[in-house]
Amino acid sequence: MSTGPAPTSLRKRQALYLGLLAVQTVCATILVFELMPFFWRLVDDFGKVQEVSGKGEALACFCVVIFQACYWWRINNLAVPFATKSQPISHLIVFVGRLSFLFAGTLASLIFFRHMPALAPSNLTLSSALKLLLLFAVLFSWFCFSLELERLGKHQAQA
Repeated sequence: MSTGPAPTSLRKRQALYLGLLAVQTVCATILVFELMPFFWRLVDDFGKVQEVSGKGEALACFCVVIFQACYWWRINNLAVPFATKSQPISHLIVFVGRLSFLFAGTLASLIFFRHMPALAPSNLTLSSALKLLLLFAVLFSWFCFSLELERLGKHQAQA
């Protein structure tokens, strides 16, 4: 009769889970620090079109690809390997997940309100379409990050 996975196997799964979550967290942090100056320029000078540098766009693409690879591999191959009954920790993890998406939603709202005329089909160029696609990819990554933190927090609450 099996009593579950061997402790080393559990430790390996926990280390892998935390490692993948850490990579996602680093990618999300890089996106925040890369997009924060852009965000403040939007807020400070709402009437002026703001651009993200080519370096910033490339970094955002890189972070989204790495982030999504980690997220989908973990979702498909690795269950949450933690079980604790700490309600305060569970609530804190879920709170951080929702808070992270709040920043993304605020940034997206500012961009859409400011750049809505440029998104009209008659004004849409290949470059602006690719930038819009990158924005959606960044937002989707933040959504996935918040979902993963909620999954982790809820798993702890149910344990």
